[in-house]
Amino acid sequence: IIPPHVIQNALATFKENPAVQVVGGPNLTPPENNYIQHCFGFAHASAFIGMQTAARYRAVKKNIKKVTEKHLISCNLAFRSKILKANLFDPNIFPNEENELITRINAKGNLLAYNPHFFIYHHRRKNIRAYIKQIFNWGQGRTLHSIKKPQNFDPLFFVPLIFLFYLLSLVWIRNPGYLLPLYLYILLDILFAIEAGFTSKKLSVITIMIVLFPLTHIIYGLGLLSGIFSFLKNETKSLPLEKDFLLIKIDIP
Repeated sequence: IIPPHVIQNALATFKENPAVQVVGGPNLTPPENNYIQHCFGFAHASAFIGMQTAARYRAVKKNIKKVTEKHLISCNLAFRSKILKANLFDPNIFPNEENELITRINAKGNLLAYNPHFFIYHHRRKNIRAYIKQIFNWGQGRTLHSIKKPQNFDPLFFVPLIFLFYLLSLVWIRNPGYLLPLYLYILLDILFAIEAGFTSKKLSVITIMIVLFPLTHIIYGLGLLSGIFSFLKNETKSLPLEKDFLLIKIDIP
């Protein structure tokens, strides 16, 4: 859902800095979404889930010194036409198609920008089953992206896989000292859940986030692991350009 006048905010960023080739902004949860959809939005927007990627789901007001693919998302992205024509989407990368493209453009020395006032509304998944599928696909897509484009590998995205292996190892390792990372995780889980509750001004969110945060990390880790097997089985996806993209061209006076 594109609110009135937000595209002008992207154009303003291009005008202010001619060196900027790509401008992105957050996609926010529509006010009319139901309670559970807003909870999914709070999870996306929490630094505990994605650290820098939280900027994709909330309007970060502070200046981001170095904008990367972690801050931008394809559903709300503007390119100068010349840069997009010279750097097309790779049809062999899906999902994560915009992450690969943005990283490639950035690696060539092109400047990226993030404008919190250039925002759209994006409906969240309607139920927990759809949310789990979404998170799983994101993890799987990140692994396939990293295997196909090793130069794009970012260890930060694979922390949930390490966390998953750690949880599994607790079945065999019972040393009390080995539980310290788990205790730290539980503490962070509670603290970030409280933050989500106060930020949303809905204290009932706290209990849900305490469960939703670890669920998201575990499902993403499973998706990362699944991506390895999908690659070995040659079960890869191609970019469905004909239905997943709406490209709007605007001439800047």
